[in-house]
Amino acid sequence: MLFFHPLDLIWFQSPVEPAKANMPCDRYFRNIEVVTMRSDWEDRDAIFVGFKAGKNSFSHSHLDIGSFVMDALGHRWIIDLGYDNYNLLGYFGKERWNYYRLRAEGQNKNSGIKKIAININETTESVIKVVLIPCSNSKETPTISDTKILDEWK
Repeated sequence: MLFFHPLDLIWFQSPVEPAKANMPCDRYFRNIEVVTMRSDWEDRDAIFVGFKAGKNSFSHSHLDIGSFVMDALGHRWIIDLGYDNYNLLGYFGKERWNYYRLRAEGQNKNSGIKKIAININETTESVIKVVLIPCSNSKETPTISDTKILDEWK
């Protein structure tokens, strides 16, 4: 069994090329609740989607549960704004959640569709898990689940 560290998402250096190592195109990083999916390892025009669930209480977190990125045809079409200037007044203090990039509405997630969107009033206590849903092709499809939203949707 392979074990991954969260920083492997950024700095992992494989000793072999992913396609030659028969690495899966899809990966669920349990505990940090991140999913990455790609249509192919070698095609420059392949589709890549990565999304985040998890806990907002981790150090340096943004209110970004449900945010995602998407690449296709060699370009990033949906981006994450990423971090802001750490030297901004109150960035790690009382003013932290006043900065657009850190708040829920500053993330690339659908916050406007009633009942299926992640709450725009997301807090540092928010926790969302990835749920693997069986599909007809006998594979599992990852999605994120907020039990409050699912209860309202029933």
